[in-house]
Amino acid sequence: MQKTAIAFVAMPLAFAAAGFAGGQVLPAAVAPRATSAAAPAPTPTAAALVLDRLANEEEAEAAKLAKVSSTEPAPEAEVQAKNERSDSNVVRLGRMSVPVYRAHSVTYVVSEIGIEMRDTEAAMKYSEVENASRLRDAVLASMHKAAEGLSLTGGAVDSPQLSESLVSDLRQGFGEDVAQVLLLSLLQAEVPRS
Repeated sequence: MQKTAIAFVAMPLAFAAAGFAGGQVLPAAVAPRATSAAAPAPTPTAAALVLDRLANEEEAEAAKLAKVSSTEPAPEAEVQAKNERSDSNVVRLGRMSVPVYRAHSVTYVVSEIGIEMRDTEAAMKYSEVENASRLRDAVLASMHKAAEGLSLTGGAVDSPQLSESLVSDLRQGFGEDVAQVLLLSLLQAEVPRS
């Protein structure tokens, strides 16, 4: 019985103490070397590639338009229209993408949306984070509803019809504060289903 107690109690304690002491005295082990076959990086999906390409094209177009507008003077009518629709009345909601599912493909509609409010006070109210997120959620819900309907399922996006649909949906939830929905940019790309 004493031999069993020594084998099961004393020896593990002795070896644990020796291992701990050896770890304190000996230098730290060298870091393990990297394996020759590194884990492959995950490949982006086709949808991610399309969205990245669309974003790059959109940035290139915006840069090109900025370059053209800086070199050419704006006519008087355009300057007056810009003053009437000043940025102070527009709440920018950022870029949104909505998938439109079809039988053999998925079309991604990427848009940058701004909401023109009736006055500057309403625009300031909806520029706050809480209200802007509510507005963004309502726009996304309306765009998903439009993706199921006729506004986005045709060959090309009918932007005036989409804008009218968004305005009517937003006015139901936010009242007459919403004057107009501005589609600042609208791109679509079709990706075949795999």
